[in-house]
Amino acid sequence: MPRYRFLLIALTIWAAGWTSYQLWPVTPEPEPKPAPRIADAEFGALEKLAVSACECRMVGGQATKCDQAYSQAKAKFEPLEGATACAPISTSMDCFGGEAERCIATEYPVVVGEGGFVCTSAQAKTLDAVWSKTYQTSGQSSDKANQAVVAALKKIIDGEPIRPVVAKQGCV
Repeated sequence: MPRYRFLLIALTIWAAGWTSYQLWPVTPEPEPKPAPRIADAEFGALEKLAVSACECRMVGGQATKCDQAYSQAKAKFEPLEGATACAPISTSMDCFGGEAERCIATEYPVVVGEGGFVCTSAQAKTLDAVWSKTYQTSGQSSDKANQAVVAALKKIIDGEPIRPVVAKQGCV
């Protein structure tokens, strides 16, 4: 009898499971729709709009007005926003296109001093290099390096020419 009891219990459990599956079938999650592909020309146009929006904000323009054209143009591609966490300068970006992911830097926040941001990779690399060079030549004083970045940022915002410095390593 014990053998049959085990078989009877197993058969009952199987039947209950089969019946519940038939009554409440498991439906798979729908596949997420793929991110729209972005053509090279559209990507280039979006990069230009992002830089223009950033430059408008950098000189004191109202963010909603400055960002309007870029925000409208990027909306159909459903970008993912991202950022790096680095000092003295980070990168804020929008990333497009799923597996063929490409990102556009929307600004490069300065995370030393009172903050601020720059808009191009060249500006960001220059600030990064200014920090590194000042840090190395000042006896590894991060305060002096931070002050040098703040001074260079002010020059960039004021439209003064700043000699680009190339860093061998850095965040940008």
